[in-house]
Amino acid sequence: MRIFPLRNKKEKQIGRLIILRDITDSKNTETALKESERIHRIILEASPNPIVFYNETGEVTYLNPAFTRIFGWHPEELVGKRIEFIPEENMEETKEALKKTFDNPEGNYDFFTRRVTKTGDLLDVSINSAFYRTKDGSKKSLVVNFTDITKIKKTERELRNTKDFIRSIVNSMPSMLIGLDQEGVVTQWNTEAERLTGLISDQAEGRLLKNIFPKLSRHIINVRQTIEEQKVKKETKIMLAMGGKTVLTDVTIYPILSDTVKGAVIRVDDISDRVRIEEMMIQSEKMLSVGGLAAGMAHEINNPLAGMLQNIQVIRNRLEKNLPANIQAASECGVSLEAIKAYMEKRNIFFMMDLVTSSGFRAAQIVENMLSFSRKSDHRKSSYYLHDIMESTIELIANDYSMKKKYNFRSIDIIRQYRKEVPPVSCEKTQIQQVFLNILKNGAEAMSGSDTPSPGFVIRCFRERDDVVMEIEDNGPGISNDILKRIFEPFFTTKEVGSGTGLGLSVSYFIITENHNGVLTVKSIPGQGTVFTIKLPIQKRD
Repeated sequence: MRIFPLRNKKEKQIGRLIILRDITDSKNTETALKESERIHRIILEASPNPIVFYNETGEVTYLNPAFTRIFGWHPEELVGKRIEFIPEENMEETKEALKKTFDNPEGNYDFFTRRVTKTGDLLDVSINSAFYRTKDGSKKSLVVNFTDITKIKKTERELRNTKDFIRSIVNSMPSMLIGLDQEGVVTQWNTEAERLTGLISDQAEGRLLKNIFPKLSRHIINVRQTIEEQKVKKETKIMLAMGGKTVLTDVTIYPILSDTVKGAVIRVDDISDRVRIEEMMIQSEKMLSVGGLAAGMAHEINNPLAGMLQNIQVIRNRLEKNLPANIQAASECGVSLEAIKAYMEKRNIFFMMDLVTSSGFRAAQIVENMLSFSRKSDHRKSSYYLHDIMESTIELIANDYSMKKKYNFRSIDIIRQYRKEVPPVSCEKTQIQQVFLNILKNGAEAMSGSDTPSPGFVIRCFRERDDVVMEIEDNGPGISNDILKRIFEPFFTTKEVGSGTGLGLSVSYFIITENHNGVLTVKSIPGQGTVFTIKLPIQKRD
């Protein structure tokens, strides 16, 4: 409302002019604006996120209570000033973010960075920045909304570290570990799996196991059963081709016990060495057990055997030799010694005595072999070259009369592959010769019995680290796996009754492993031949 005086020509007031204007809408607008400002302020002050308003020169015009609570500064400390809370290493990315905010047609930009609190703590924050202008466009302001994601980032780092830690554990395991989903798709492929298969994890993960490891594909059924039944399944002594060789493995399938993820983990363990050691331990236990038995038997047999051999010699002397006592005793019986000799010859009694003597000495040799199980050799060791012992053994077996009756050893082709500069070993020559003799005789008999067209041995001697190795390979019929497992067992033989004692190779094993601290192994492929490998230490092992 406005009031104006009314005057006449003489400037005398004659009344008043009152003008009224309806400002209801204006008042309503003003009230609404104030209410809007009040609501916005309530929202700003109630917001859990720090919010800051900047003018066009970068000075703070407003900050909410959440900013004070999280960063530590009060409004009176910062309003009208710049905030120095940007770490040096984050300065460039902040400048770039501001530029993108102002360049963005929508006037806002989101990014992740870090800020420093009043107390110097470093916070990870998510920032949403936006700018606006006044109605006349003369001034620009910037509003920045901070979200404290420090705890989230810490959790992410902890999860990442945990994941890396678990991955390190998985990759450091000596077992092949393969993670699978319920469809058989690879989700995990550890370092051992990479080493054994030649496939890196990037090449394996995301592909079907049956396409990258066909040998394991038949276990997919077990994987599905494991997932459905939530039970561990294990298969032992599975032959798998890995890393260019066939190995003996244990395959264990573990279900992933989770309500949200269905799958399984396959663990493949190479147990070749373990099984080999177990077999060696079993063999050693057998040798020890038979040692006690052999010692008792040998001592019990030796006494009557010695008496038998001694008495058969005395009988021959009294029947064969023209000793005065023999002649006198025959004469007293009314017969000449020559007549007795003639009768003995006529009835082949002397020949039978020879058989008794031969059998007695053979029995004595068996007893001696049995005793070797129960005691260490008392022979003194000397330094010998293994190839020299081998040559003397070959010469010995070539002149063995009992061998010649079965086959001519000289007709067997022998290829010698002796490396130069192979050092000598400390050994008992006759024992090593006995080992060589047993192996060569067995090989020769096997080749003769199978009518091998061109029987032959390849004999190699070389150095392997701290050992001298002697390999004896034949091209005979080979040995089946069932026999191979028992080949060093005492009294085990495949020969006919009376043709072998079953002690030759077991004694050889004992001589090499116990008396010489060495290694004796055998490999064979049926139809292709057999290789015996003897390793003796250059220096005595402790």
